[in-house]
Amino acid sequence: MSTAIPRTSPIEHLLNGITQVGPRQTEVRLASPWTDGPPDNTALQNLLLGDLSGSTTKFGVKGPRAASFLESQGVQLPADIYATAAYGVEGLVAKLAEQEYILETAVNDPVLEQLESGLSESPAGLLRVEHQEATFLLCGRRANEVMLQVCALDMSQVHPGTLVLTRAAVTSCAILREPWPEVLAYRIWVDASLAEYLWETLSTIIG
Repeated sequence: MSTAIPRTSPIEHLLNGITQVGPRQTEVRLASPWTDGPPDNTALQNLLLGDLSGSTTKFGVKGPRAASFLESQGVQLPADIYATAAYGVEGLVAKLAEQEYILETAVNDPVLEQLESGLSESPAGLLRVEHQEATFLLCGRRANEVMLQVCALDMSQVHPGTLVLTRAAVTSCAILREPWPEVLAYRIWVDASLAEYLWETLSTIIG
């Protein structure tokens, strides 16, 4: 099985700032409006749109041995379909079907090397699925106000830690309400070919 493909953000040309958010101080890239440096804590609490695409890697594992293999590698698996669990330093694992999982973590996370080593042995009953979606983070007190303008589903009513397959600004995507107690946050996965459109739509709404 192949190793994770090195990531670059499909909206790299729109980014020029860096900040950290959330309980694990997740590093996010910021859009060009932040030309005077990273936003202060007040701005972060209010509203932030950030990009995680270049600093994270994601891939799927599916097949009849998917669960047993991941558990043998020390991955704590969620019990329910579309539920998520923490993985590694800043990552997560989501259950997409009875025999399919998707994992996302920081590209330099040490747990990734161990998992890659196990997958490289091509165990029977396993299929690796490459995922090249962009990853955005929308968070702050106004995050749901923005989300309601692009998504028919009120994501604030979704249980934290639940992944939802839906549409945002007419693009198919997966949205996770992050289980962060101190700030409302949504992680958005969208096809790389539509990433710039969705980013610019969200940026326009934010103003």
